[in-house]
Amino acid sequence: MKRILIILITGLLLSVTACGGNDGGKNKTADNKKENENTTEENGDEVTEGNKQNAEQDNEDVNDNESGDSEWGEDQLDLGIGDTGIVNNNFTSYEVTVNSVEFSEKLGEEYPQGDKFALIELTLKNLGEDSYTAEDILGSVTLADEPGSSGMSWFYVEGVAEEWPGEMGTNESQTGYILFDIYNSDQYFLQFGTFLDAVSNKVHFLFTDEDAK
Repeated sequence: MKRILIILITGLLLSVTACGGNDGGKNKTADNKKENENTTEENGDEVTEGNKQNAEQDNEDVNDNESGDSEWGEDQLDLGIGDTGIVNNNFTSYEVTVNSVEFSEKLGEEYPQGDKFALIELTLKNLGEDSYTAEDILGSVTLADEPGSSGMSWFYVEGVAEEWPGEMGTNESQTGYILFDIYNSDQYFLQFGTFLDAVSNKVHFLFTDEDAK
């Protein structure tokens, strides 16, 4: 009989202990949940503030890019015959002046594959620290009928557009001709630095048939 009572008492004590432990676990879980919610709210505020700062920085970067300023200097897109532009790129800087433009349907014994030739006289001044030839400087120059289009490359014709002299040192100038085979258009753009946004500013000279001599 005593053994039965002892077993019953022991079982009753174990039940009470288990219930107490379960209540404590529930309370602990609730406390942890509340702490996590507070932490999440605090972290949420921090993340929101961080995102806001990032968005403001992104907007500033976009506005800077839209201003047209870059490490290569300002673009010069509205020059004409007689004007001087400055081209800055990843290997040198130079001044270029378009002295004259002449259109012709024949040069010497040469006929164009397009509608006519455009013979352009330029003066170049090397502003860089090293010496360069005109071919080095004018390697990417094109003549197009729309700004930003690929356009036509220039070339030489013996007796008409001869090769330029040798290298130009710092602050030295040369004057010479470049020749284009083109089609008729209402306007023409002599382009420097086109498609080289990452390594050069852009310089454009605009002229029409009426501007040419």
